[in-house]
Amino acid sequence: MYIVSCMADIRQISTIFFDLDGTLLPIDEKRFMQEYLVRFLEKCRKEQIDPAQAQQALMAGVHAMRSEEGGGVQSNRDRFWSTFFAHLSVEKEESLIDAFNRFYHEEFTELGTLIEPFPLARKIVDTLKSKGYTLVLATSPLFPRAGTLERLSWVGLSEKDFEFITTYEDYSYTKPHIGYYDQVFRDARVDPEEVLMVGNNVVEDGAVRALGAQVIFVTDYLINPFEEDISSHQCYTLDEFYAVCRQFPQRKQTWGER
Repeated sequence: MYIVSCMADIRQISTIFFDLDGTLLPIDEKRFMQEYLVRFLEKCRKEQIDPAQAQQALMAGVHAMRSEEGGGVQSNRDRFWSTFFAHLSVEKEESLIDAFNRFYHEEFTELGTLIEPFPLARKIVDTLKSKGYTLVLATSPLFPRAGTLERLSWVGLSEKDFEFITTYEDYSYTKPHIGYYDQVFRDARVDPEEVLMVGNNVVEDGAVRALGAQVIFVTDYLINPFEEDISSHQCYTLDEFYAVCRQFPQRKQTWGER
């Protein structure tokens, strides 16, 4: 019932882009970021950085990554750190970056306790891989690779489950900028018409529709800041999407042939 009536033409889909937070990873992003901020600022205290200044610097750095200004020139990593340190009076910047990289292997891992065991993400990924689809983790590249891999591990997934993942080291735009999606399409070596985006953010994930890709919105933790009418779009809980993807046709290509 789902495929015949709901997808424009599933037969042309070869590649599926997955969002992470609020999609494969069942989290309330607002609560998650609050908890993240607590631990990040505690790390700053340990590194002798004033927490109030650090919070301002963090927000400025995130804003720099989200902005189109500088996109396509600097990586998001470089945009973040140059902005972050511009708001602080500190020395030994490289040693501090090393300290914050360790943060994602240490304090950041505590956030995994917010996540209940969630086998559904593993089932969805395995089902689509067995059917021959190429999977890309198209999470907005605001986090370093270590932080992204850590979050994946909370739902039993790893880098090996995807053709590639998008992190701040390798990308110079974030969602919803078209420049981000252009780079993902290039890296995946696909045309937009071959892509299905699965995400929970109507603005950030829905932006790919402008390039010709199909989109499914996951509604468990739906984010729709402008209250856009999405009644004509494909909207499912993740459990419903699992039923949908089990109906996807088998592709001739099998996982690992790309």
